[in-house]
Parts: sequence; C-alpha cells; structure tokens
Amino acid sequence: MSVLEKLVSKVEELCKKIETQKEELKNLKISNEELKHRLEQKEEELSRLLIAQSGEEQKLEAIFHRIDDALVDLHND
Repeated sequence: MSVLEKLVSKVEELCKKIETQKEELKNLKISNEELKHRLEQKEEELSRLLIAQSGEEQKLEAIFHRIDDALVDLHND
C-alpha cells in the first residue's frame, strides 16, 4: 500500500469517526431537549404542589386560630 493510499484510508476513517460523532451529538442534543422539557414539567408540578401546600397551611392556621378562640371563650364563660 502506497503512502497516498494509507493517507486516503486514514482520512476515510477520520470521516467515519466524524460522522459517528455528529450522530452521537445529534442524539445527545435530542436527549438534552427531552430532559429540559421533563425538568420544566417537574418544576411546574413542584410549583403547583407548593401553592397547594401553602393553601393547606393557611387553612390549618385558620382552624387552630378558631380552636384557640373557642378555648378562650370557653375558659372565660
């Protein structure tokens, strides 16, 4: 095999590697976008859960306040 043939062979190998890496990069970009989308969904879900939890905490505080008021009224009677 001549030097030129060896060089051509090496260049072809490098081209194949480049194509393989391009495909891998494309797949990684797709995976990255999917992960970003799932992360955004989880962040939205977490936000909704925190809002709901906050509302439940306010309801509990109101209930305890009413219980305290009732106990004070009962004690004063």
